[in-house]
Amino acid sequence: MPASTTVAPAAALRPVRHHAALLAGLAVVSGSALTGCVPEPPPLAQVWPSVRASVDEATSVRVSGDVRQGEGTIDVELAGALDDSSYAGRLIEEKGTVEVIAADDTTFIRPDEKFVSAKGGETFKDVDPGLWISVPSGRDGAFSMSTFYEGFVSALPDADAFDGQEPQAETLRLDGERVFKYSDVDAGDGHVSLYINQDDELVRLEVDGESDSKDGPAGTIDFRDWNEVPPTEAPPEDQIYQRPGL
Repeated sequence: MPASTTVAPAAALRPVRHHAALLAGLAVVSGSALTGCVPEPPPLAQVWPSVRASVDEATSVRVSGDVRQGEGTIDVELAGALDDSSYAGRLIEEKGTVEVIAADDTTFIRPDEKFVSAKGGETFKDVDPGLWISVPSGRDGAFSMSTFYEGFVSALPDADAFDGQEPQAETLRLDGERVFKYSDVDAGDGHVSLYINQDDELVRLEVDGESDSKDGPAGTIDFRDWNEVPPTEAPPEDQIYQRPGL
């Protein structure tokens, strides 16, 4: 019996070719969407005056990141007014965590048991770690939202610092937002990297702490909710430590 060969009708192959063509077309469209619409970073000299002005004129902000000073690192989360009238957050280090609230001309702190055990001494003696401790705001040398903010803002270049300069720049995404990164920017006594969004807002600052001449904080700080942080309320009375005799 002669061998027989079955050949599929040409029409049966057309959907396969059509499907492949569709995929190829989608690949082209997708490639264009991914590569063709990414904006080039504008010159830093063009956007920085506006960014610097917004930083100087800000009334409130939300910040988070890590701060390196000496051999230690502190994770910081703070949000509130830059005049210290109202803010809240926490500071986390190897020896424990301290929460802080500023409201009604008073600063409230709440250290955890680990912090009290490591650093408390007589300061937190007989204080329940679950309670807030009130201290007068504005004490010299005390931590505040404004001192932390100014410590990093002091690392920023002046508004006209980039006239005639073109730092290395790239476009990328940070937390889902398209931003422009300007790397290894000379800030006078050290180098920083600036992340600026398309609204000319500073969204991240990386401060190089390797310079021997720089004695301020170093690390990475993210900025969000410029001028949009709502006021903070003081803790409830039953959660505030009452000193004996008061």
